Amino acid sequence: MAEPTNITDALQDCRTSIHRWHENPWEFSRNDLEQLHSVLPGREAKHLDTHPIDHGLDKDDLRILFKILAKDLPECGRKRGAILRYIDAYKQPKQELGKNLYRFLKSK
Repeated sequence: MAEPTNITDALQDCRTSIHRWHENPWEFSRNDLEQLHSVLPGREAKHLDTHPIDHGLDKDDLRILFKILAKDLPECGRKRGAILRYIDAYKQPKQELGKNLYRFLKSK
C-alpha cells in the first residue's frame, strides 16, 4: 500500500476497533469486549467533559485562588487577568474547532 500523501488519505485508510468489530466480530475475544466495555464510560465522560477533575489543590490553595479571582489580595490584578484569559481561551465552542479543522482538511 502506498504512503498517504495527506491527512485525509491517512484518516480514510485508518481502521478503528469498532469498524473491525462490525466487520469481523468473531476476531474479538471476550476479554477484548470486557475491556472495551469498561473503557467506554470513561472516554464518553471525558469527551462530554463531565468527568471529575482531580486538581490537586488543598483547601488553603483553593482559598488563595478564589481570593485572587475576587480581587481580595493586594496586587493580584495581573494574576487575575491571566487566569481569566486562560478560562476564556478554553471556553471557545468546540464546534468552531471542528468547523475550522473541516475547512482546513477540505482545502488540502
